[in-house]
Amino acid sequence: MDVDYKSGSQVIIMDTFSALQEGITAYNQKNYVMALERLKPLAEVGNAKAQLFLGAMYEEGCGVEQNHTEAEKWYTQAAEQGDAEAQFNLGLIYLKGRNIFTGSGVDKDLDAAKKWFTLAANQGDTDAQKTLEKFFKR
Repeated sequence: MDVDYKSGSQVIIMDTFSALQEGITAYNQKNYVMALERLKPLAEVGNAKAQLFLGAMYEEGCGVEQNHTEAEKWYTQAAEQGDAEAQFNLGLIYLKGRNIFTGSGVDKDLDAAKKWFTLAANQGDTDAQKTLEKFFKR
């Protein structure tokens, strides 16, 4: 699949793999404008890895206004496709719940947190396994 990107007055056509790699590289280099340009179109058409990174950008406010509801949305889409890292991150969002000082975040939901940690742990995610052991004593 090819993805169209607008750069000034030019349209750039890139294959999905190249766009994803460029987006992840840009994210890791803290070039959040380029990361958003590359990752958002991929996330919108269902690319789980792009959804994971877009969720992280919204969770941390990197290149976008921090928005935990948007982070939850993107993590959920990736997690439902089986992305273990998104499942772990989604579990953390539900484990932490809302910030008591700012009200930001999503409602705390320990059942949902346990569900997502368990799914990630079953795929071998050691952070999810440790979190389950610490907070839920399987």
